[in-house]
Amino acid sequence: LLDTNQMADIRAEFEKEEDGLALNNFVRVMLKYLSTETVNTQHLVASLCELFAQVDVNGDATMEWDEFYGYIHEQGMGSQDLGGGSMMKYQAKGEWEDRSLPKKAETVTYYAGTDWVGVCEHN
Repeated sequence: LLDTNQMADIRAEFEKEEDGLALNNFVRVMLKYLSTETVNTQHLVASLCELFAQVDVNGDATMEWDEFYGYIHEQGMGSQDLGGGSMMKYQAKGEWEDRSLPKKAETVTYYAGTDWVGVCEHN
């Protein structure tokens, strides 16, 4: 869960980087502000990586505040949809849309134990 009372702090983290947050910094920032008490950290990190890929609409491998903020409102996670509370929960979409620039997949690996698919791309 993400406490919306911390949005100003999260925005400040985004704005420390002029070009937006790279994936590793995005994951670091989100782990700092998300409530992780009841979730598996590895699964959360994998979900954050998936979220990053969905939100990076311009495909520049960084996430700007506008992309992040626009996404959470588009998905109905904005503060006006919280019923008076200050917590919001990420809800995964049933299908993933790759909005990045076209790339050539070099390998695709299925990890049966986690039901995840890994893709190695070439620019």
